[in-house]
Amino acid sequence: MKIELFSLWGEYRGWLSKRHDGFQVSAVIGEHGIWYTGADPKQLEREFYRACRRIFFRRLLPFVPLPPSRISVSR
Repeated sequence: MKIELFSLWGEYRGWLSKRHDGFQVSAVIGEHGIWYTGADPKQLEREFYRACRRIFFRRLLPFVPLPPSRISVSR
């Protein structure tokens, strides 16, 4: 199972995939790649949208920190 995710924050795209041990969101946002894994797909989607928002605001305000490139979200 693979679902494409779209973000309105800069029109970024990512993929939500089913894995044997849970779910994974992967995306390349600008020049920044992210790989988020966890058991809750809704939480992973929220983390993806949060990362897109951070990258979007970083272009406007350079002091905004970059999102983490790899995280593991647990329930």
